[in-house]
Amino acid sequence: MKRRLGFVSNSSSSSFVLFTTKEVIDEALKECTPIQKEAIERRISNKGTYFGKELMKFSYFHSSEEYDDDLCDIIDSYFPNKDEDDYTEIDKLTDFVFEGGFRSIVDNKAKELEESVLSHSEEV
Repeated sequence: MKRRLGFVSNSSSSSFVLFTTKEVIDEALKECTPIQKEAIERRISNKGTYFGKELMKFSYFHSSEEYDDDLCDIIDSYFPNKDEDDYTEIDKLTDFVFEGGFRSIVDNKAKELEESVLSHSEEV
């Protein structure tokens, strides 16, 4: 795991879980870049059918002190020749996945589709 250095003033960790319909998730993923989509899809699981609709879960656990290994692997596959000390792309992807970028898209799509979103987050 790569350590985040320099800008972390108060380390914390957070967990998040979101449930909504497959239709909402599919529409939200259409708004993502290929790299964002790959990162998000690794954190989505199908939770079965509820009242005739397929229910999906998006969840994660994240520490502000470390970069997520999975995201680092994705960045390395999309940017194989990037400078090892350049954290620009991993910071952007981390913010999108863990700091509400995708969550915001899901909320907007759910509103457009008149669907519900159930979510819960905790910070330590």
